[in-house]
Amino acid sequence: ILHGIDILTFNRIKNRFERNRRIINFPGGWNPTWLQFDASGRIWISGKAGLGYFDRQKQQFVTARSGVPFFSSPFRHIHRFFIDARNRFFIYEKERHSNGILSLADPFTGQRKHIRAMPNPQSNYHDFYGFTEHAGMIWGYGVDVFNLFEESDGHFATFFSPDNPDHGIRVTTVSQLFKDHDGHIWVATDNGLYSMSIIQDHIRNILTGRTFGTAAMTDIAALADNRILASSWGGRLAVYAYDKDLKITEDQKMMALLYRQAPKGDRQFNKVWAIAQAPNTGDIWAGCQAGRLIRFSPHAGKSEFMAPPIFGGQSVRSIAVASDGCVWFGTDDGRIIRRSGDRFELLAHLESTISCIHPGNNGNMWIGTL
Repeated sequence: ILHGIDILTFNRIKNRFERNRRIINFPGGWNPTWLQFDASGRIWISGKAGLGYFDRQKQQFVTARSGVPFFSSPFRHIHRFFIDARNRFFIYEKERHSNGILSLADPFTGQRKHIRAMPNPQSNYHDFYGFTEHAGMIWGYGVDVFNLFEESDGHFATFFSPDNPDHGIRVTTVSQLFKDHDGHIWVATDNGLYSMSIIQDHIRNILTGRTFGTAAMTDIAALADNRILASSWGGRLAVYAYDKDLKITEDQKMMALLYRQAPKGDRQFNKVWAIAQAPNTGDIWAGCQAGRLIRFSPHAGKSEFMAPPIFGGQSVRSIAVASDGCVWFGTDDGRIIRRSGDRFELLAHLESTISCIHPGNNGNMWIGTL
């Protein structure tokens, strides 16, 4: 496609691209911008004048059904469009130097509605380069925008926080998406090539910006009752509930209970490094800055806020629960502390940050350091 000018097809005999009106044709002044085949083999072509398709059998360009235009209010200046597996049309209208308008439409019923996009934070200009579909998921991408279409609310949304350095993703422009034979999605960007692995046929994204703001996420844990607990350094804890369809909602009631009895003026409890749930009691542990600990009992609906002297004011960087129910803690300065019953015990001091603790076989505990 020579954008806004012409559409060429490849002549294998002559080994060149050329205009062939028998293969594809459109009216003069159409100024083509994009094309796509639908499930019936029609070639849909967008342009500054609207949207239509070329019927190769009848050798004619169609912009109306039974004499009635596809849309009572025609689209103008279509920059990109996309037809998904359900024959829905995602249409992006855009004039030069504008952010454009995104719509979901059906040319055979005339229905259309505007849908939202979610560009990168602080973006004052975004531009969709294209759309694609993989495993039932529809992606939109371009300048300052990389979105996934959320079927639950009918709008596009981002699925990572571009301003959060912990993701390791630095992208302004996404120019292409494609899937390889192993099912991995490759993303071509202005900052190199990224790959993503899609697990099964279901994926949901949790945006923590409303809860955490710009605070970095530090840990995440799946709780025993179809809830997800996430921690942040400065933004406290967030709890999300999900159902069998993976519909996610913020559990504001539980979030309020977690901090209902927090000591006033001590913001160290807001800076959470690590979280874990004890399977035997259901208690949730959170390790915080400066030797602070939170133990929340879901059954009682209340938290206990602690600053045990044995931690020496050192940040609690890792937590794990052993098979015998004992809770293990690792600190910033290398202390390994175990809680058995109500008693804390210092087991070792490695003098190096304890980054992770994992229970192993036969009662062993594996310790990782930085």
